[in-house]
Amino acid sequence: MSFFLLVFKIKETVLQVVEQYFIHGQEEAAAYGVDRLVVRHAWTPLLSRTETVASMSDIRYFYSSFPDRVGLMQGAFNRDDLLEQLARSIFTGEYAPGEFLPREVDICHTYNVSRSTARSALQTLADTGILVRISGQGTRVRDPREWQLLDPRVTHWLTLYSEAGQFYMQDLLDFRASVEPFVTMEAATRASAADLHAIEDALSGMEAAWHTSDTGHIDPLFDVFDVAFHEAVYAATHNVIWTQLSHVLKPIILAQVARTNRTTDSLLESVACHRRVFEAIRLRERRQAGEATQAMLDRTAADLATNAVAF
Repeated sequence: MSFFLLVFKIKETVLQVVEQYFIHGQEEAAAYGVDRLVVRHAWTPLLSRTETVASMSDIRYFYSSFPDRVGLMQGAFNRDDLLEQLARSIFTGEYAPGEFLPREVDICHTYNVSRSTARSALQTLADTGILVRISGQGTRVRDPREWQLLDPRVTHWLTLYSEAGQFYMQDLLDFRASVEPFVTMEAATRASAADLHAIEDALSGMEAAWHTSDTGHIDPLFDVFDVAFHEAVYAATHNVIWTQLSHVLKPIILAQVARTNRTTDSLLESVACHRRVFEAIRLRERRQAGEATQAMLDRTAADLATNAVAF
């Protein structure tokens, strides 16, 4: 047998072993009698490079390093899958701030991914301020106050894993208290008929969702219409910065209102607060609009304090 044919046969055997390993388990794959192999990268020119697989346990990682072999592995993660899984582990507290994540090689082993996939997912988390990569040490979770909270990906994870969002609730409430009364006063001055219609539609949606809620079930559309109400108020300022800001803040405001709208009584009170804001805007009563908004935020603060123990 020529040397070239021998190399080909070794490669073919490794593929069979890997397929058996993932489909039928390590014991059956070991029946092939392969314990130590020298194989080549599948895409490099013949004899240009070799890789060593020390044992059956290394075959899994060996082939996870090669993109064209990932398809052989059962349950292999793609880059987005891995990103979501790592984010979930961080945002649910499996990896706390200050702790190091597993090494890249261990992530590859665990999730059946290539090194490039692991690096890409970790780099995305670093780019959003969640992780910091320290040369010679590893990848560490940063303090949540260093995370880029207004990045849509970060706000998505914060709202998806509500426990992780507890730390910023007071800061968000303080921000809203300093901004929204002024925004509402601007809306009372500038709102068009179309703006008033959009605000009233959101309010009507809240009322309809209240009617379909009961003690054991809060209609999730209530929170959606609640946030839509605030978006419509921001848009009524006809200021592009305020309008864009409302879009950026939408996910985390949604997470906040979901923590306050917990009972049918609280929903009814919320509807009443929002209606007072709407009426003040409709009647062009600038001062009353600001005061009604502040009263609504005071109610939000009280509900957050009451419900904090539930999260």
